[in-house]
Amino acid sequence: MSFGVPRVLGLHWTLFCGTRDGGRLCAFPFVTGPASVIAYCPQSLCYPSKLASLRLVRYPLSPLRQPLPLLRELRINSTQSLGNYFTILDLCPQLEVLEVACKLSPSSGNQPIRIAPRLHTFVFVGSYESAGSSLDYIHLPAIQLLSVTFNTIGWIPSYGAHLVDFLTRCGLDLQELRLSTPHISSEILVQCLQCVPNINTLCLISQMIDEAFVEAFTVPLNDCSGLCPRLEYLEFDTRQRLATSLIASMIASRWRFHGGQRVARPLAVGLFPVIQEVSNRAEVRKCIQAGLKIYEYNSNGKWWALSL
Repeated sequence: MSFGVPRVLGLHWTLFCGTRDGGRLCAFPFVTGPASVIAYCPQSLCYPSKLASLRLVRYPLSPLRQPLPLLRELRINSTQSLGNYFTILDLCPQLEVLEVACKLSPSSGNQPIRIAPRLHTFVFVGSYESAGSSLDYIHLPAIQLLSVTFNTIGWIPSYGAHLVDFLTRCGLDLQELRLSTPHISSEILVQCLQCVPNINTLCLISQMIDEAFVEAFTVPLNDCSGLCPRLEYLEFDTRQRLATSLIASMIASRWRFHGGQRVARPLAVGLFPVIQEVSNRAEVRKCIQAGLKIYEYNSNGKWWALSL
């Protein structure tokens, strides 16, 4: 078949598959550069071999089976249950960005650990009861941005061990951490942050912020060894109505000078909804005058979803 196009450097394709058998996207041999595909309700698809970016919307029960050796970005958004999707890593050795938002089936205990050597951005949304253990079977040595959202009604303390173990293995070079894990204890949260000493960006939801955590996150006087010493951006929702003085003391502790040298790096703090109350505290006003930035962020936005 001739398309009259001798050479295409790139392709952006939006595919709607509403039939029972779905649609079929041919290999497009004329595509010689990176291709991008958004597939809605895909059932039986053959993707371009040079595909660089793929987004699957309302992804079916059957997993992706076709090798995509040049794929760099994969996004899956579905209301259905997706099985052991980590097998995708075997098919996409060049994968750098993986975003998954769907129901996840429990992982079996006999599967091998899969390594994604180039993956630097991982967005993970699902039920902790079924998906938390999945973290035990993935190793991301190049991870720089991790966003984890676990939707759960209750909380079992052992669930936190999966997240801590994952960060212990993969968190040393992590730069940005976004966590939305309701009911997680401050003790587990502190353990998580102890595994990521080099992060510069931290975002937390209100259910994770309590007095014990704020106190643990406060840098002791003349001490540079506290949690997240390289932090530059901090966002958290304070709808738990913690004492304003407690929050202000924590922020000021991360802007403290020691021997004429600032302990903390340039710091920006996003607060909601007590930004005005905190900003008016004397210790915080002094930091603002010295360069601290405090802003109100949109707590209604899905900050965990980079592009889903």
